[in-house]
Parts: sequence; C-alpha cells; structure tokens
Amino acid sequence: SNTETTVSSSKKIIDNRNLIDDNTSQTLTQTQVHTLLSTQTPGSTIVAALISNSSTFSSKTAFSQAKYVKRKQLKYQPRCRIVRITPSTLCSAMHLRDARKSCNL
Repeated sequence: SNTETTVSSSKKIIDNRNLIDDNTSQTLTQTQVHTLLSTQTPGSTIVAALISNSSTFSSKTAFSQAKYVKRKQLKYQPRCRIVRITPSTLCSAMHLRDARKSCNL
C-alpha cells in the first residue's frame, strides 16, 4: 500500500513509494482485453474494467490515477477529428504526411 506521512498542518501526504510494478496488480488478462476489443466493446467500458480490476489504482496518488486513465484512454479510446476539406487543410495534411512530395512548399 502507500506511505502516509503526517505533516505539521495535519495533512496526509500520499505517495507511490511502496507500489511495485510487477504486472500482478491487474487481474484482467490480455486475452480478456482482446475479447472485449473483438466484441466491439466501447473504449470507455474497457478503461473502466481495467480500473476496476487494478488492485493498486485506489492506492495511487491523484496525479498517478489521472496519468493511468489518460494512458489507457489513448490506447483503448481512439479519437479522430473530422475537418472540412479546404485547399488549405488539404495542403497542410499532405505536407504533414510527406513534405517531399510537395517539394517542401
């Protein structure tokens, strides 16, 4: 579990000193995650399942929890932005994709 230190102002500081990252804290196996992915389960449901099956999530700091959620959302909740095609957006997309084809204009 985590280390709690009492400060003079009687606030508790929680840190991740005693958390061991040995891949045993997640009870959801990789095959179960692949099954969820193959059955078209929404990404938010997969992230919620990963959080609820993690034995160390509740003992992490708020920053570590937010970082964990963000990392899992990037992995299991793909995002895309739909933009109206204009000559400007088309040129910038082509430039980002391969600038050599447009002679680095």
